[in-house]
Amino acid sequence: MVAVTASEITGVHGEGVGRDATLAIMGHGTVHAIDESANDSFVEVARNDSIDVQLGENATTGFRWRVKATGAPVLELADDRTAPGPKNRPGASGSRRFRFRAAVPGSATIKLVYARRVPANAPPAKAFVLRVRVLP
Repeated sequence: MVAVTASEITGVHGEGVGRDATLAIMGHGTVHAIDESANDSFVEVARNDSIDVQLGENATTGFRWRVKATGAPVLELADDRTAPGPKNRPGASGSRRFRFRAAVPGSATIKLVYARRVPANAPPAKAFVLRVRVLP
């Protein structure tokens, strides 16, 4: 097996690798790369696998992806990172990647919302939901 970085999983320019892409990471299970096309879908993973959810985001508009449900205790939020858009295009959309680790067997739901922070009661512009079953 070969160890890879997050940029190798998502592509150099932030292109998603598709809803069915998986990579084996030495000693850490499989990384399941998920993008917006997997919204409102279901995935089965093994314990200790990781789920990388990468979604387009343009923080300069005030909108950001936020976690509403991590799927705890079945899933753990292991990482939350942003990637800027192309360097030669100021204000261009980038992406946000959430990495969840399959901690224990069971069923869980990840829910992410794309919303502005202010006003606090503003409805989200969109949502992302992924249902997950972690196998023993």
